[in-house]
Amino acid sequence: MSRGNRWQWVVLLASVALLVVTAVTRKPVTQEAAPTPSPTSTPVAPQRQGPPFFTEALVGEVRKLNPLLASANPVDRDITSLIFEGLTASDDYGQIVPALADHWTVSRDATIFTFYLRDDVLWQDGVPFTGADVAFTLALLRTPGFGADVPGLEQLAEFWRTVEVEVLDDYTLRFRLTQPLAAFPDFLRLGILPQHALDGAPPGALLTHPFNLAPVGTGPYQLEYLRADGDRIAAVQLRRAPTYAMRADARPYRLERIVFNLYASMDAALAAFDAGEVNAVGGVPLDAEDAPGMVLYTALEPVTGFLLFNHTREEVAFFQNRRFRSALAYGLDSRSLVREHLGGSVIAAASALIPGSWAWSPEVDWPPYDVETAKVLLERARVELPVAFTLLCLNTPEMVALAEGIAAQWAMLDITVTVEAVDAPALLSRVTTRQFDAAIVELSMAGMADPDPYVFWHQGQVTGGQNYGGVDDGPISEALEQARRDPNGVNRATWYKRFQARFADRAPAIPLYYPVYAYGLDERVSGVQLGMLSDPGDRFRSLWMWTYDAP
Repeated sequence: MSRGNRWQWVVLLASVALLVVTAVTRKPVTQEAAPTPSPTSTPVAPQRQGPPFFTEALVGEVRKLNPLLASANPVDRDITSLIFEGLTASDDYGQIVPALADHWTVSRDATIFTFYLRDDVLWQDGVPFTGADVAFTLALLRTPGFGADVPGLEQLAEFWRTVEVEVLDDYTLRFRLTQPLAAFPDFLRLGILPQHALDGAPPGALLTHPFNLAPVGTGPYQLEYLRADGDRIAAVQLRRAPTYAMRADARPYRLERIVFNLYASMDAALAAFDAGEVNAVGGVPLDAEDAPGMVLYTALEPVTGFLLFNHTREEVAFFQNRRFRSALAYGLDSRSLVREHLGGSVIAAASALIPGSWAWSPEVDWPPYDVETAKVLLERARVELPVAFTLLCLNTPEMVALAEGIAAQWAMLDITVTVEAVDAPALLSRVTTRQFDAAIVELSMAGMADPDPYVFWHQGQVTGGQNYGGVDDGPISEALEQARRDPNGVNRATWYKRFQARFADRAPAIPLYYPVYAYGLDERVSGVQLGMLSDPGDRFRSLWMWTYDAP
């Protein structure tokens, strides 16, 4: 099985209005993967032997099993997602549902949220969970300077410093926001820490506190042991938490123990699967279905690859012309180009929102490939032809080929596109400073289940925000504002449908593709459903239904 020929890409990550650069490894293959939770193949390997417990390979190392400090390390995020809980969680469609909270209410202006907590929750050491634990956790975040050494955490802390937290009683909390934010419950998916285990430790000591390798949560699984290999942690074993099972409505998790084995590379993780050492590997290349006994489950990553137009640059002022942009949209067969050059590692995009989300509307169509319509729109746009501009992209064979394919199609419209390929740091710098004509970038909502694209497209985000294309469209901004302000989910879905429709009509940017996440599992593991992923750790959402026929 070929496991080479990987390419890396830049992700502009919007999580709590935060810009982060990440590298996403993709493996182009010839078959396009479907973004569904159903298996893509079921090889038969009756001779395969496996471990006695459900065992998953993780690539990387364990650093801090603490939900406040896990944001920068995927391994920590995966493991802590099973040990800790937030006040809320997300369902298969990205809708926010209660977890440690029993329910909540919201004011009509979406600035005051009152959360009513469950009163039957115990920490894994038997101490009752109360609102004091929530207040303690958020007080840590709000401490000045907290998280400055952890990528992404300081920006999260800045957000929480704008929120007033009031403990009304042991099981009731009130949150006051400075601005309306209907998506606020999504922020409370953050794992809560036990005050009794950390009380008295100054915030600065949390980075080195023993708790980080001896976590105590409220989740369905608790730490059983860490196995060391020299000076590194080689495995983490979890077992079902009896305190979780005591809840009246506790989900009946069937896997008694879960073991995470740590590997230095994806190749090593896949080799461990081939050898029967593990039952699962997350984020695998899509050709890993060639591995005997492996079934691939796929879902879309919370990322969209866009072709951005620079609406602010005088040299390419024609991008401010709606008909000209629509002509480019009609004159681009992006689906065929994406399939040809990026293969099954992505699927072609047709919306500014990710399919599968509660906010996505399948009734809104992106302009179809129609060269004649494109030519008519160009005539109506009254843009003097020929037009020439530069398309910026990442310097990898796949992305350069995609950009050149785009240039070739637009050449049919008497538009000359010069492809400029640069490395990841240069691409990030050029896009964030708007030193580009057009660019292919990935915009990510990783970490946020609520699909709020406000930071990318609202006109108020042109200066000092992440609206890097400088899109200044009133109706688009209004739809995004109302979706943020209206606490009614049905109304929000209507506003997001209007946003999608306006986006398709005005084409302020062109959505190109959605990356595919693949989860490789032993064929003897059943009951798996991925649903919508805001983070790879969401793959465990249906874990309570999984079964494993151990040898």
